[in-house]
Amino acid sequence: GLAFVLFEGPLSPLAWRSKDIRGQGKLSATFQATIDLIARYEPDVLVIEDKRGSRIGQLERRRKYQRMLTSYADGHGLDLYVYNRSDIRACFVEAGAVTRREIAQVISGRIHAFKRLPPERRRWDSEHQRMPLFDAAALALTGERLMVTGVCMRMWGHEEICSRSSARPIGRHLDTRLD
Repeated sequence: GLAFVLFEGPLSPLAWRSKDIRGQGKLSATFQATIDLIARYEPDVLVIEDKRGSRIGQLERRRKYQRMLTSYADGHGLDLYVYNRSDIRACFVEAGAVTRREIAQVISGRIHAFKRLPPERRRWDSEHQRMPLFDAAALALTGERLMVTGVCMRMWGHEEICSRSSARPIGRHLDTRLD
């Protein structure tokens, strides 16, 4: 599936949604859904989660998605940044949050639109449908913090400089999470 949060500022989400995409053609359907979001909201910056460390069965699809999105972003003049789970955890450790749940609690306390936390997951439960939204928001806040400090991970190149001279995203940015 796909989850996105569109931010106008670090704590100002404008739109958010998760979409469950299943079955044959999941890669192309996910990519098309992402392109549709980009066309609709016209973000200046895309931030995605680096999923190259995913389970073997999902790894190739996620690599392809990242390559497709990188190519699209390059062709349309969009800045694309990628961060992994350890980057996200490192940004939230000062707030005492390490697990996905703890990070979601921090987000819930800082962003009014995300005030309502999903119920705590038990081992036998499937993931709550709202949890990917918190993951996308965590990704956005990670991107915002790392761009402000000037340490950005540009897609594939892993450059340690930001493409914006102010080292801060200007305008809207769309943050997605691919399941």
